[in-house]
Amino acid sequence: MIKLNELIHKVESYILDVKKGLPDDIFYFISRTTPLVNVDLIVFSSQKKILFTWRDDEYAGKGWHLPGGIIRYKEDMVDRVKIVAKKEIGIELNKIEGPIDIKQIIDETKTNRAHFISLLFKCYIDEKNENIIKYKVDNDSSNYMLFKGIPKNLLNWHNIYKDYF
Repeated sequence: MIKLNELIHKVESYILDVKKGLPDDIFYFISRTTPLVNVDLIVFSSQKKILFTWRDDEYAGKGWHLPGGIIRYKEDMVDRVKIVAKKEIGIELNKIEGPIDIKQIIDETKTNRAHFISLLFKCYIDEKNENIIKYKVDNDSSNYMLFKGIPKNLLNWHNIYKDYF
């Protein structure tokens, strides 16, 4: 009979670099057994517009949401904020404040990715980065936009932040 510690060792052998993220099967298993800690970024432009990204997948659904990401093992949360900005938006942030809020999200209808502890960070971009975003949006090569207020088709779970919009 296989012992539990042998199974754990076998699972761990599939993880190449935990700091770069987990293989999907392992990540989803963990998401079924423990809350995930993530950062959400409310990014303000120089004109006080808010940046939202478009999402369309089986876990989140289809709609606008704040950029965000799961904090990796032994990763500083502010470093994850910077990585999310670079990866999802392609820009560097001028200023990061926070976390300014902590929210819990539990989706009783799901099994995978159903429980989050979300840390909200207030971030700012300068005119140069705002122009990069506008250029990409104008040339239809972007999945993000700047909005004044709440966009139509906001993903339901980001209503928890509506007081910040």
